[in-house]
Amino acid sequence: MIKSAFQLVGAILTYPRGKKETLAEYNTLKKEGFIYQPKNKKVHSKFYLPLLKLEEDLESDAIQYSIFMFDDYYEFDELERMKKKNYIGKDTVVLDIGSNIGNHMLFFSNECKCKKVYAFEPVLDTYKILEKNIEINHLEEKVTAYNYGVGESVAKANLSSYDLHNIGGATLELSNDGAIPILSIDSLELKDKVGFVKIDTEGFEVGVMKGMMKTVERDKPVFWIETSGENFETIKKMLKPLGYQNIYSLGIGDYIFSVK
Repeated sequence: MIKSAFQLVGAILTYPRGKKETLAEYNTLKKEGFIYQPKNKKVHSKFYLPLLKLEEDLESDAIQYSIFMFDDYYEFDELERMKKKNYIGKDTVVLDIGSNIGNHMLFFSNECKCKKVYAFEPVLDTYKILEKNIEINHLEEKVTAYNYGVGESVAKANLSSYDLHNIGGATLELSNDGAIPILSIDSLELKDKVGFVKIDTEGFEVGVMKGMMKTVERDKPVFWIETSGENFETIKKMLKPLGYQNIYSLGIGDYIFSVK
């Protein structure tokens, strides 16, 4: 669960790179339309960070704040641990379900050098940031983005919570007259062999899994799922008969499920 920016990094206004340098970079970033190129040589992506706010009394979106303050991908420790496992290679097709602004999509594309990403983000304003991050990184051929939620079946939903300080924590509620379209992965009938799936859907993960079991049975992808409690146990039971015996924790609430 993503917390607000200041909860996420504590009292990070001690500024890891120094206050003067950080604020100077921030003022330059505003003039350049909030397109951020990290100085960190390990990062080969640009980021569009329109909800980054360092002015007094203005909280940022947590993920965008973290990217800028740490000069790295959000969840960089978890991403690096995942990369060292070699789950994603040049021939891997990835599903990024709950893509948010595309932080993980960029890592899969530009650091793991995957073959293809299908990215799903239901919240329109967030999806527009995702599209911009695809554009500025010239990934239009590699990444296909969907402004859809993902669930058990084709349906509709409304936003039940949305916070500009934590757009990754947005939650959906199914509704017959909802404005947000929901699809299932199986309904897409993807021809690609799916090799890796990241799911971060704020409690929707069991429905997502139920709606993609045909794809799972066919391709046996590695999963990175943000889940906990009963949902974790349910997913473990769903995957075990298909040979998913290995469960590896990347961090609190983040689990890798794999067949081998």
